[in-house]
Amino acid sequence: QRINNTSTLEIALRNLINSMGIIDKKMNFEIMDDKKSLSKIPDIKHSLIYLKENNPSILVKQHQLLNAEYSKKLAKGEKLPRIRLTASYNTNFNGINLIDKAWPENGQLSTGISINLPIYSGKIISSRIKQTHFNILKEEIEYTELIQNFSVRLENYIDRLNNYNEILIIYNTILESAEED
Repeated sequence: QRINNTSTLEIALRNLINSMGIIDKKMNFEIMDDKKSLSKIPDIKHSLIYLKENNPSILVKQHQLLNAEYSKKLAKGEKLPRIRLTASYNTNFNGINLIDKAWPENGQLSTGISINLPIYSGKIISSRIKQTHFNILKEEIEYTELIQNFSVRLENYIDRLNNYNEILIIYNTILESAEED
């Protein structure tokens, strides 16, 4: 029975570590059989903050949401005017030291400017903006669902650990009273 409880507790801890997104093997929870209660079990608030910062699935979803927001900004930017400036200098001479002397006589400077004003582009740009807006909403919903799923699982794991902690305290008091008798 005790071996079963210990293995179940180890499985619960591994699931907690996995759901928190801890990949580094150096950071590990250990429970020693020293007849004491478990070390401090993390609360849901701090665990969820740590989960949001370190879980790979959540980090991927955060970047997908950010990418959708940038896509919307790019789609809105297609309605704005575009300005392009160019400048070039050409010359034919031998020797680097002659550049100051060659500039006015042998050089050719050319510059250019172009301005693109989108007057009417049809409904293509506005439909792209609407599509990117829907993509943002979709990513936000998926992110919220992911956070909710992880928080429910995390809360279940923490409740399990707290239950084990309470059971261990009861077992310890029974063991101490049995040793006194």
